[in-house]
Amino acid sequence: MNMSEVHEIEFSVIIPVFHGGDFLRDLLQSLYKLDYPLNKYEVIVVGAASDVRSRKIVEKEISHNKFNITYISCSKSRKAVKLNSACTLAKGRFLFFVDDDCILLPNCLKNLGKVIKEKNDIGVIGGSDELEASDSVFELALDCILNSFMGTGGLRKNAGVKVGKYYPKLWNMTVSKDVIANMSLDKKNGRLQVFRESLTVYEDVDLIRRIEKTSKKIIYAPEVAVKHSRNTNFFSFVKRNIKSVHTAKALGIYFYPQMILGLFVLWLMIGGILSFYLNSIRFLFLSSSAIYILLMFFIAIRGGLKHRRFQVVLYVPLLLFSLHFSRGFAYLILWPTQEREKLD
Repeated sequence: MNMSEVHEIEFSVIIPVFHGGDFLRDLLQSLYKLDYPLNKYEVIVVGAASDVRSRKIVEKEISHNKFNITYISCSKSRKAVKLNSACTLAKGRFLFFVDDDCILLPNCLKNLGKVIKEKNDIGVIGGSDELEASDSVFELALDCILNSFMGTGGLRKNAGVKVGKYYPKLWNMTVSKDVIANMSLDKKNGRLQVFRESLTVYEDVDLIRRIEKTSKKIIYAPEVAVKHSRNTNFFSFVKRNIKSVHTAKALGIYFYPQMILGLFVLWLMIGGILSFYLNSIRFLFLSSSAIYILLMFFIAIRGGLKHRRFQVVLYVPLLLFSLHFSRGFAYLILWPTQEREKLD
């Protein structure tokens, strides 16, 4: 590639692989359908050194030579390490981060380009996501929760009522190359250290908070949309909730939603015990529990009607309660001392 071609690249689409290639082929195929000039974007896929399957998928796409695509084999599997390797190599004016279990809609980059032209002092642009077609009841139920106020406190979108601050997510997030270069924590062996490699969750939030200090704007652009699979299981879902609380406490983010969930768990334990002895507490405990259960089933029934699956009605309350209890309990018992030491 000559220098004139390098300067023409508008977007570097960065894809860290974490699902062993299960979704990667579909994502790469969606790039062919983009309503955007092929010479205006590049694709950088980053996988673990042991991920032979993903590397072969990318090599096959490279052989087609339909767009500029590069594969990076990374010795460490941590997401931040992969992202830093891609940021160092990226040549686009803007870096568009997307998870490997997403699919780009045809107008994605076109709409992103319009947002960039219309806005000034851009720090970070966050897009929206919608569920990719799925027959999994678990994924359908999880999608209902993620798009409900009771599930995420309105924090997945920068609109409407929220219980905290909106931060774009790495599954659909764009940052300019100039901003990225100025955010590097260090540079070792010619490699940028943009994302904090000690983190396993909230790498994006940590970066965005540093960008905010430069007075750059956080922009929510729902028209920049991707389809997104909810590829997880119950155990991983609970485990990530606990880890997220631990890291959030270390970073000092999401204080109010976490505090609310901590109070919720305290009320369940203390209020539940006292309700056996005090009539006044019993009334408050039973009435508040009834309201909570009704709200859960309201979301569950709405989700069941939307997806036309009765099983969703049963899964939603289970997932909602596990989310609230795991996060609230973790907030009460976890101390982020070690995590803070890693950040220093």
